[in-house]
Amino acid sequence: MSKLCRGFLALCLALAPALAVASFSDEVAADTKTHVVAKGQSVDDVAKKYGVSAKALLSANKLKDGASLKPGQKLVIPPKGAGKTAKADTFEQKPKKKGQVKLVRFGSKETQIIQVTDKKGKLMPGVLPRFARMMRFGPLNIEHKIDPKLVLNIAAVSDHFGGRPIEIISGFRPKTPTQYTPHSNHNVGKAMDMRIGGVPNEVLRDYCRTFKLTGVGYYPNSLFVHFDVRKQSTFWVDLSKPGEAPKYVGKATDIDEGVDDTSIEQLQLDESSSASPSSSLAPSTWSSPLPPLPTPEPATSGSAK
Repeated sequence: MSKLCRGFLALCLALAPALAVASFSDEVAADTKTHVVAKGQSVDDVAKKYGVSAKALLSANKLKDGASLKPGQKLVIPPKGAGKTAKADTFEQKPKKKGQVKLVRFGSKETQIIQVTDKKGKLMPGVLPRFARMMRFGPLNIEHKIDPKLVLNIAAVSDHFGGRPIEIISGFRPKTPTQYTPHSNHNVGKAMDMRIGGVPNEVLRDYCRTFKLTGVGYYPNSLFVHFDVRKQSTFWVDLSKPGEAPKYVGKATDIDEGVDDTSIEQLQLDESSSASPSSSLAPSTWSSPLPPLPTPEPATSGSAK
């Protein structure tokens, strides 16, 4: 890569946070209903109004049993029947159509609904190019082939959480001299930074960690969960805020960081977003202790990437 190209790429990386739109797309917002509490309304009143269970309403808004509501308070309304089909602690829910993934690019209205797998769980034709398009590096509009295993894992994540929209915070990113580590799976189409509407990042983190041969990064002060595929599983916690250098907790092996895992296309939501349906996806306040760092699995062959 020429010095001119490298300079232009570095400039794009530096400007991306300022250019990104710090709000969810209308597609995501449309999937999430909200209710403004009126004077005298109770949890049971609101739940009855929308045909959902009180337990599901409490869970969706991280409220304790017996919580009282205040006039003007905004509540996220879970899907109808969530009290029956969803587990309060795991947010697990049966999807309407198995193997179908709804992807939304961060800060835009660009959305694709992709049938990833067939009835036998096999990858459908034409899926990988569509993922490459949705996971492209926006500042330079660069696409890269996405690893089929990552695509299948994302489909499994989608199914587990009922087909809720998966927002791509960051997908493919070209390698740059200023990366925090020499290698990032984002550089080779093997990683996605993501979040899911209505699902706390801690819950998403814990489910992603159940997959074999994956890397999971947890960012309690940012907007996303890092999820990748590799030869040896690992997990890390980074306390940095968007735009800051990494602040790791404890020791972890083979941390997968790029120059912008904590800044590119990842911004703290502005104040106006706290009044929008997407506010449930701001930097997480879900009450959950930091999970223990794992003992690395032995690599089956070669070194982990």
